[in-house]
Amino acid sequence: MVWDIIHKLQDVKMKIILTIIICSAVSGMCGALRVKDAHYMDWDSCMRAGYKDSLEWMEQAGPNYVNKNQMYVRFMCQEVPVEDSET
Repeated sequence: MVWDIIHKLQDVKMKIILTIIICSAVSGMCGALRVKDAHYMDWDSCMRAGYKDSLEWMEQAGPNYVNKNQMYVRFMCQEVPVEDSET
């Protein structure tokens, strides 16, 4: 039985997704979690996209907003199972 579960887990196809959260050090709060539509082939490409997107968010907000709210961007890459409809 244990081996059946292990074999099923090995057969699960995974994808890498990027999630981004915009936060304020002033309020101590973060906004809603944003999941990028893109899926990444490897960890490196996801991480690079996270840093690139973080800079874009900072640029869109502008220095006044960033400074006033002490805005920062958190992001995370993670592996998730591919849905049956995606295969």
